[in-house]
Amino acid sequence: MKLEKAKNTATPKICSPGTGRSFRLLSAMLLFFSFSFSSIAQQLDVGIFESATPSKIEVKLRPDFTINPDETITAILYTLRWNDPTITITQIDYIYPYFVLLDGDPVSYNGYTYQVFSCIPTTAVGETISPGQEILISSFTYTGGDCSFFELADDGWTQANNGGPYFEFLGLDYTGIIYEPLVAFGPVGGQVAGGGNIYYGQSTGTLTLTGYYGTITEWQRQFNTGPWTGIAGTAGLTEYSEIPGAAGTWRYRAALDEGSCPSAYSAHAEVNVSAASAWLGATGTSWFDPANWTSNTVPGLSTDVHIPEVSSGYYPIVQGYAECNDLHIFDNAQFTIAATGSFTAYGNVFNTGGADGFVVLSDPQSTGSLIHSNPGVEATVEFYMEGWTVWPLIQQSFRSRQMLSSMVEDQSIQPGFVSDPPLATEEFIKWDESQHLWISSNLGGPPPLQWNPAFEDQFIPGRGYRAAYALTGTHQFQGYLNATDLEISGLTHTASEDAPYAGWHLLGNPFTSAIDWNVGNWNRENLGAYALRWNSEMASYQVMLDEVVIDAGNGFMVYCLEGGTGSLTIPAEARL
Repeated sequence: MKLEKAKNTATPKICSPGTGRSFRLLSAMLLFFSFSFSSIAQQLDVGIFESATPSKIEVKLRPDFTINPDETITAILYTLRWNDPTITITQIDYIYPYFVLLDGDPVSYNGYTYQVFSCIPTTAVGETISPGQEILISSFTYTGGDCSFFELADDGWTQANNGGPYFEFLGLDYTGIIYEPLVAFGPVGGQVAGGGNIYYGQSTGTLTLTGYYGTITEWQRQFNTGPWTGIAGTAGLTEYSEIPGAAGTWRYRAALDEGSCPSAYSAHAEVNVSAASAWLGATGTSWFDPANWTSNTVPGLSTDVHIPEVSSGYYPIVQGYAECNDLHIFDNAQFTIAATGSFTAYGNVFNTGGADGFVVLSDPQSTGSLIHSNPGVEATVEFYMEGWTVWPLIQQSFRSRQMLSSMVEDQSIQPGFVSDPPLATEEFIKWDESQHLWISSNLGGPPPLQWNPAFEDQFIPGRGYRAAYALTGTHQFQGYLNATDLEISGLTHTASEDAPYAGWHLLGNPFTSAIDWNVGNWNRENLGAYALRWNSEMASYQVMLDEVVIDAGNGFMVYCLEGGTGSLTIPAEARL
């Protein structure tokens, strides 16, 4: 029989029915009784009650099994606490055959007084006790405490001092629940269950007041470190919920009264509201419809945005200009910037939906624009190109040419931008300043043409290429978006008698937005002041003077001066 819990500082005592006095067990007896510590399904529940006799408290056990007259409850241990320091226990009534005693002196801790009670009965119960029948095991008389309460304690103090409820039957641990924990004479605040983390615009969920005593006069809220304020219309409610009005930490509690006693307040529940709005997709794909957001407002530059998987199947498509702070795109969700859309994330972008979960579209008139700051964001960016309608008209082929540059890391050239095998009706070439030559990605000759083994397999970040195709359509860049400064060095000027284009290098805008040649710190060294941009309508290069914008994914030419090598930084701050 296990007579004391591990580390128990409140040891149950053998109780003498003749004198009511107690004494500690001998070591040998403890060893004998401690042969079993296993818990079983059957249990002894405990409750505390106010007696019909004034100023008297009773404690009762309630078995969920039958106890026979010749069987013994072999250990009793529990702790009461109260909140009024004027309360004094004046008399213990020894209930046969349990004779529960005070175990030690009262202990004051954290605004409560704790008193441990214990006993090791050695006498059988002497009657048949049916399942659910209450057994009076202890009662006591007290003074003081007009607005106090008595509570069966199972809190941090009882755990630390091992004075929590513990009941044995025939040497086995039958400890059950505290089914009636409280006798109150004034209000008892209890605690509010619920709370947690939500996004701005979402409900707190149901907050439930439990373990209280008295009349609920109102619920109260506190925002961050501000004052507690009452919530109108909440008197008598045991449950409450609302949509908090701002991001931050919100706390909720209940205020209770009972008679002329001072008010009591429950322990609060805490709701942490992040400045995020989650996509609902309630009405369609419009970013600008408030009904599509949990906040019921269109996100702004300080809003964290979450795009989760939604049952409606509608995901946001940005038409026009939109912005947010952080953008989270989750698995199985999608976020799209239309060809007419521009989007800025002033914080970071996080995409776990893969390249198909984040798409920037392109059409004959425009390409969507994105500005963000962190690397490692996977996406798909389209690039529309007009095809040759008649081949091989030289003027039309010139007009169909496009200078382009990859907006993602590690973008393969073939097959997305060069067919496999290459076609005679497509052009994909690079400029080699040192040789003064355009180098083709294919070896030429009759179809099927072959890939040029001397040509790189992937786009080189910041390098421009020239491409033209017989067929109109969109090409896709897929991978991790370029988002940080890109340094380019080693630009040469290879002088030659037959080199009218010596010193010119074809570079490219690596970003998913336009850049301005005159914005940001380009750190240009040994380079000409102006750049050239291809004008497909004019079928020629033009010096960028007044108009110095280079569109997303477009190429541009820079000139390295004689007598040294050139370098520059394409700065992320140049993005428009």
